[in-house]
Amino acid sequence: MNAPTCCSTCTRLGHCCGTIIWEAKQTKAWQPGVAPQAQGRPAGDRRRAAVIVTAAMPRDGSGRSGEPFMREADVWIVRFDAARPLAEALRAMLLELHKARQANLGRAEKMELVYNYICSPQFTQRVSPWSSFAAMRQDWKRKRWRWRACSRSASPSSPA
Repeated sequence: MNAPTCCSTCTRLGHCCGTIIWEAKQTKAWQPGVAPQAQGRPAGDRRRAAVIVTAAMPRDGSGRSGEPFMREADVWIVRFDAARPLAEALRAMLLELHKARQANLGRAEKMELVYNYICSPQFTQRVSPWSSFAAMRQDWKRKRWRWRACSRSASPSSPA
């Protein structure tokens, strides 16, 4: 049994998004209790994903073991040839989760600021010229419609 290796995923600015814990197994046959052992690491290690890289994949419900990777008890189990694509996918997932968390930071404060601005006199002063413009445009359309209606009824009828 090899010791786990930690791989931190960081943004371009250097903010840590999470950690992937890798563990390699060189066994001929899969033993069912391995995944829960890898999952049982301390929660304070800021891990986001645990991965076991192995030559012998566990069998699924139908008795086959041909899949390149699978997930068992919140631990990814992957063959050696599929470790790099899984690493790229997990890294992209960690970066997206970090982006989502950052977007939600301070959300309540931002909503309160927007609400306070909408209820302020400054917002009313900015919007009132547009509301008067909309009223003038509506009045112009109504007058235009009346003018067209009057001009149609006043047109001379064609001789028969």
